[in-house]
Amino acid sequence: MGIFTSDAEMVAPSESTALNELELPRVVAASPAEIVDTVAGMHDVVATRLAHPRRFRASQLKALERMLEAHQQDFIDALADDLGKSAVEAKLTEIDMVRAEIDHAQLHLSEWMESKPVKIPLALLPASATVEPQPLGVVLIIGPWNYPLQLMLAPLVAAI
Repeated sequence: MGIFTSDAEMVAPSESTALNELELPRVVAASPAEIVDTVAGMHDVVATRLAHPRRFRASQLKALERMLEAHQQDFIDALADDLGKSAVEAKLTEIDMVRAEIDHAQLHLSEWMESKPVKIPLALLPASATVEPQPLGVVLIIGPWNYPLQLMLAPLVAAI
């Protein structure tokens, strides 16, 4: 979870010292051994519980939104070169769809993270119970070729 840099490494946003001190793993691996190391590094990051706070998740969504804005023309050019998509089609079916997902996630993030009370059996009264939404861990996103940007980044938004 972070922002892609030009040399394909992940870096965390600089909103807190905990984020600045954390070295996130590389996301591009050249060999099976590097893949194992990358996944192990990602599991280490998950163990720090860094991604649990709402503020961190909101900053990741904002960073993804800024990345889409900053590289919009690059995405349009790549989609034209690789798939023959026009600029309008690329913007409507890829970029704007991901932006809508980000907007929806930003709007509902706090609601999705709230504890929800649940009913308990009468025999357990006066106890109370709640469901606490928690991140599940490392997520692998595999995307198809036909809508590469949308079908890779929309699941990323959901994973954040």
